[in-house]
Amino acid sequence: MRRLQRENGPTLYAIGLLGDELQKADIGALQSLAASTGGVAFFPKGLNEVDDIARTVARDIHSQYTIAYKPTNHSHDTGYRTIEVRAQAAGYRKLVVRTRSGYYAGQADH
Repeated sequence: MRRLQRENGPTLYAIGLLGDELQKADIGALQSLAASTGGVAFFPKGLNEVDDIARTVARDIHSQYTIAYKPTNHSHDTGYRTIEVRAQAAGYRKLVVRTRSGYYAGQADH
C-alpha cells in the first residue's frame, strides 16, 4: 500500500471471490488497499454477481475526473499528505467522492 501511495500508483478495485473462506483480516486488507487508492473492494456471494461488479467498475472508471491543484506550502519535504475531496450539487442530498487517501509530497505524478 505504501509503495502504491509513494509512486502515485493506479486506482485498485479488488474482488474477493472466496467470500466464505476469507478471514476478517483478508477482507480488511483488500478494503484498505482499494480505499487508499480511491478504489473499492467487492465480496460477491457467488460467481453470478461478478458480471454486475465488472459493470459497476467499468461505469466507475468511465465516470472518473482528474482534479489538480497547486499547494500553498512550497516546502520540499517528501512526507505523506492526506487529502479530502467533497462534492456538492443543487438537488442532490449526498454525493459520494472516492479519492486516494493522500500523496507523498515531492513525488512525480505517474
